[in-house]
Amino acid sequence: MLVIARGAPSWFFDELNIEHVIVNDQRELLDALPNAEAIILRSFLKLGREELDLARKLRLIIRAGVGLD
Repeated sequence: MLVIARGAPSWFFDELNIEHVIVNDQRELLDALPNAEAIILRSFLKLGREELDLARKLRLIIRAGVGLD
């Protein structure tokens, strides 16, 4: 399953029929992580030791966004 942060591009996962869940906050992220194989993060979500310990199936972490100076 793919976990997608609110605001990250997600429309194409519907088109490809990929199982995914959109999370709106850190609590929803924690609930989704045990089944996550990939995650697309935005800056409002944090992925630290506690989160990684829950994500036993996780293979891919993507950080969506742009950098501003």
